Amino acid sequence: MPPENDRFERTVPPPIPAEPTARALHHPEFADDTLVPQDKGITIAWHKVPYQLGGWPEWNPDREDHRTAYRQLLQPEGGDVFYVTGDQISPLPGWQEGAMMSAQYVTQQILGVMPRTVREVITVPDSVALTQGLV
Repeated sequence: MPPENDRFERTVPPPIPAEPTARALHHPEFADDTLVPQDKGITIAWHKVPYQLGGWPEWNPDREDHRTAYRQLLQPEGGDVFYVTGDQISPLPGWQEGAMMSAQYVTQQILGVMPRTVREVITVPDSVALTQGLV
């Protein structure tokens, strides 16, 4: 529990203009400011937020128990009424994009677009490589 005098200020710094060439290079869709205007975008340096160091599962594709658990989490339980979603069961554990991918996957399962059962052989993400930028 944080001390009473250690309060997190909820202020948003002014946006830092990004180089159009850098934005276009990494994410060409953001080169057009009408898609995401610079004054509407936000980034958070999570490692600088007190008491928020984050976390992710350490999936290891070489371990059978990890492959079994990952496969189980991708399927609904309880007569198709309980679904698990989040970055921890996505191809990108530890990333917000992974959480969105997982939500889209579950939504497609619920709507019947994706099968609710998962094939026997699946690819488990290599969490260490992904979260350390080795992939």
